[in-house]
Amino acid sequence: MAETFLIELKWHRRPTIGSDDMGIRTIWMDKRATKSEQNLLFYHDFTHFVLDDFDQRYAHPMFIELSEWRANIGALYASMPRKLVGEQFRHHGAVTYHDIARAFDVPLWAAKKRVEQIYYDPYQNLGVR
Repeated sequence: MAETFLIELKWHRRPTIGSDDMGIRTIWMDKRATKSEQNLLFYHDFTHFVLDDFDQRYAHPMFIELSEWRANIGALYASMPRKLVGEQFRHHGAVTYHDIARAFDVPLWAAKKRVEQIYYDPYQNLGVR
């Protein structure tokens, strides 16, 4: 996916961070994170590239807070699309948060949060209530 959107992935031993320097988009992934954490972190920074048009280093704290909130939501949406989560329920019947985390290779807490988002959002309901 990174190649499709011309995002270069690099690895270091610090927290994951994205940068867009003169049109060259790079996500510096944290080597210390688990694979499932790295997947979610990638989508978080990918969402920043898609939605943000400012540099957080120079932004007002309110813009940074909003940007982080949107990137957190975007990471959940992108890593576990509603349609695919719904297919897990339809094809496998009763599934657990562990099943979702395993199917999408994301942390357990993220799977739980995404399923709850979908369940309580009338526009994203899985039809399983």
